[in-house]
Amino acid sequence: MPRPYGAKSITAKWLSCIERKEGKSFIAGYMIEEWEKIGINVCYLKAGVDFPLDAGYVTATTFDGLCHTGTAGNPAIYLIEYPAIQYHALPVGLLSKSDVNLLVINACRVWKNSDDKLLQHLKEISGETPILIFLNNSSRENVEDFTGPLPPYSSQHSVATQMMHMGFTAKGTAVKE
Repeated sequence: MPRPYGAKSITAKWLSCIERKEGKSFIAGYMIEEWEKIGINVCYLKAGVDFPLDAGYVTATTFDGLCHTGTAGNPAIYLIEYPAIQYHALPVGLLSKSDVNLLVINACRVWKNSDDKLLQHLKEISGETPILIFLNNSSRENVEDFTGPLPPYSSQHSVATQMMHMGFTAKGTAVKE
């Protein structure tokens, strides 16, 4: 069984959001589909569906025993979808033992001070575990403002981008003698 990114042991990904309906399940579906295409066995668990949201989960310190149904063989990746952190207690032991904590945020809502405090709290309890933020529901143009042009490249798109950024005048020198 191939391991992701050359890992020698099971990797655990923790997936959550700050508010409800941010797109966790949507993102999880794409991730699982891509991993399974390349032959990686994934154990996908959804809190409140595959296991109860009780003190046992919140105080858990290992991923052993979480994946007992629906996955044949040994999984290479545990993907655990947890509900909105604004409304539920966080499993500190699992967060700090994950390989990465994924936070899905909807680009169409306003970022509030309470979101900033929750993110800071998440950083503190995650310890050394990195937090990756997925900005969901963002337009291509808004993403390209941060990343630069994204493929597929087309001549129409290039011309529109140059016009937006006044790129036609930036071809030569600014001052002519």
